[in-house]
Amino acid sequence: MTASNDNGEDQEPRRQKKRQVNAVDSVLTPKSKRTTSTTSHRRSTNVTAGNTSGGSSKQTPQKSGSGHLGSLSNRGQTESEGTSLRKDEMIADVKQRLVKNTACIADQAQPRNNRHLSLAQTFTERISESIEKHIASEGESDDVFGKESPTNELNEHVKTFLPWTQLTRQKVSAADNEKAMYPMILAFVMFVAQEIQNRMLADTAAALDGCRLILPFKKTDTRPNNSDSAERVDIGLCCMGANSSIEMQDEMGYNSLFALIEAKRGRTEADFASAYAQLFTYSEKIYFYQIDRRFVWGIVCCGTIVNACLFSNYNVHASPDMD
Repeated sequence: MTASNDNGEDQEPRRQKKRQVNAVDSVLTPKSKRTTSTTSHRRSTNVTAGNTSGGSSKQTPQKSGSGHLGSLSNRGQTESEGTSLRKDEMIADVKQRLVKNTACIADQAQPRNNRHLSLAQTFTERISESIEKHIASEGESDDVFGKESPTNELNEHVKTFLPWTQLTRQKVSAADNEKAMYPMILAFVMFVAQEIQNRMLADTAAALDGCRLILPFKKTDTRPNNSDSAERVDIGLCCMGANSSIEMQDEMGYNSLFALIEAKRGRTEADFASAYAQLFTYSEKIYFYQIDRRFVWGIVCCGTIVNACLFSNYNVHASPDMD
């Protein structure tokens, strides 16, 4: 800095030059950015000040408004037109990013702790056997579980989800509705969670610390609480502690979702493509609201065929068909 600057003699030409640059910038900058620039600067200053005084530097994303997450209302399109366009984009994404028949997907969900891994493998085998016995007996057997766990509540779940396993015996018609599958899938998830907890509590060697249960949200085919778009999630799943009460959870939001289930009554290529496309849309929003997520789980249920999906930052890997 020169003495002339200190005395204020050359500052006016500098101010005029700065005003000219700002004027050009204002012409080229969209109005929305111009109107929010001052607010953003103040907000940034406040955050910095908070950090210098010992505050947390972590910033969580704000609730999105119009224009966020693909909302196209500011482009002269209706909400339904925007939804249709996003669906087409997601179908194109499915063709480009989906990797089918990835055999190791189930292994990615295995516990890292050797003790927990052994328990998980044992419980999986036992629960699978009990489900197969129920299917074979068409839910009429009362002694499938032996003396290991109570039968009343579990059998109620079985009676609800058993028709799901028989969908392949029926011809799909235009009148069939995928919503009829929701209670069956919910009952299946509740059955597995109840069985896991019963067996863990019965196994004196089981260490519950660090173990989690997957439980469904009560509402189905619904918009998550913090959603700003018209898309409706078929079934949402969350994580709870191993000692949690086995009951469906309330208040589903993208910030609390652990995994998603998309169901279709049919099992055609078009059904699978549509289901995957919807999961692509929802997974993006989970990443938006949970900024520390490394990956997202999804499940596609088309008729009785189930595929587990792992959404990473680059590709989506789907398991082989499970029927």
